[in-house]
Amino acid sequence: MQSFTTSARRKPVCNVSTLQHYLSLPQTPMELSAMCRMDAAKLQGSVVHQLVREMAIRTSRCYQTFAEPVILKTLDKPHAERLRWVKSFVLREFNYCVALHRSMERSRPDGGLAHSTNVSLVRDEFKGPPASISRLRNTDDDSFIFESAFPPPDGEPHVLGNGKSVNAALPGPSAPAKVAEGGFRSHGRPMGNELTREEVEAVLDTWNGDNATIPLTTALKLLQPQQSLLDVMVNEAAVRSDELNRWFLRFCRRRVAWRVIHEHLLHLTLPGESPRVICHDTDIEAILQQAGNAVVDIFSNLVENGSVHSLELHVEEDARILAGVPAGTLISSSTSLRSCPFDARDKQQVEPVPSTEIYSIEGHLLYIFREVLKNACTATLRLQPVITVFVKYAMDDKWVVLDFIDHAGGIQPQHFKNIWKFGWTTSEHYESHLGGFGVGLPTSKVYTDMCGGSIDLYRTGRQSTTVRVRFPKAPVETLVPDSMLPPVSR
Repeated sequence: MQSFTTSARRKPVCNVSTLQHYLSLPQTPMELSAMCRMDAAKLQGSVVHQLVREMAIRTSRCYQTFAEPVILKTLDKPHAERLRWVKSFVLREFNYCVALHRSMERSRPDGGLAHSTNVSLVRDEFKGPPASISRLRNTDDDSFIFESAFPPPDGEPHVLGNGKSVNAALPGPSAPAKVAEGGFRSHGRPMGNELTREEVEAVLDTWNGDNATIPLTTALKLLQPQQSLLDVMVNEAAVRSDELNRWFLRFCRRRVAWRVIHEHLLHLTLPGESPRVICHDTDIEAILQQAGNAVVDIFSNLVENGSVHSLELHVEEDARILAGVPAGTLISSSTSLRSCPFDARDKQQVEPVPSTEIYSIEGHLLYIFREVLKNACTATLRLQPVITVFVKYAMDDKWVVLDFIDHAGGIQPQHFKNIWKFGWTTSEHYESHLGGFGVGLPTSKVYTDMCGGSIDLYRTGRQSTTVRVRFPKAPVETLVPDSMLPPVSR
């Protein structure tokens, strides 16, 4: 039996001039329709170089976010061990993306790009040994091995091996996340395109002094995170403060975006193994059906034990919802003074272009629909065992609009200011499959904000709640302004 060990004290190093360089490069907003037109069968080296460059640019912003004053104060506190670990993890990602980009710069492949294309990684460019970026499979039982999702006490090493997956038992969001859900994965779950033992051994065997030459596809696989940073960070109690929530939403927007770019590039280079992340033929009814089936499965046990008598989800297309807003008191996720207005300046009011097709990150839509339906069912269950939720949807040449309506008595006014915050919940089903972690709505807000959409609530007295989800048919990413990043300190 073979064991792999890395020291908990070995930390990645930030090269200040390198960080400044990538922070100085402008971000290019994701345009989903253009990304859909990238053809895996005719993949050009220039396209791969562009995407890898964007990954390095985006990860520089993710890391520099940790220099904001609010997070610096938090990182100094004894209870912030998880956040300190996440900062180190994000720095590893930045350093590795820099090494990958510089490798592409040296080779500058022109024309078509073969899936067997190699890249040369220089160890000094990502400031760490190969074991610090490798994800290993145990040689005996092929179980999944990786660095612990939660840092060990100071001075204790990470031990990878001994026939067991090193995986912290952290409480976290209820439903396993898919690849497309922005890189916030459930930890310890192989996703179908993980490194094989032979690939890992090939990576480790190719290290000769300070560099290695490995296939580009393998290099991209090595960058896939297997820890759920959402699990790690939301469990940080301080994230529930208003100020830290603002920081957390900005960090999530940045990280989700670069993870989408990375997963899209993985699909282009490994179309047979990596799922398509961005789709051009989104079927709203099919995604609603999938989300509804997931919610029915969640509540099935409660039906069996008699807690739920029936659960019905009614879905219909209704063009009338395009003509106005739902009745009731608006509880906006971004613009209402009763809610969280802090990121209103992030909203770049750009009218979307018309489109005959719906371009989307389907994993994001599935997550949003599932969470909103689950919340509606959970709220209704507090009042009665007969659950009925109505969904109306419509679209024009630019927008898709959905209204999710329940008759669970509405949200209490004292909760208006908190419902979009990570770590806040009114659920009585804490640590159960019904949720209660304060993750679903704020994560849905991250996904809709990123694509130039919105998610808002409307409360009608003590009768009902309508959740309106609205997003462009051809989304262009809304960037978090760089003006919110602090300067790099030497």
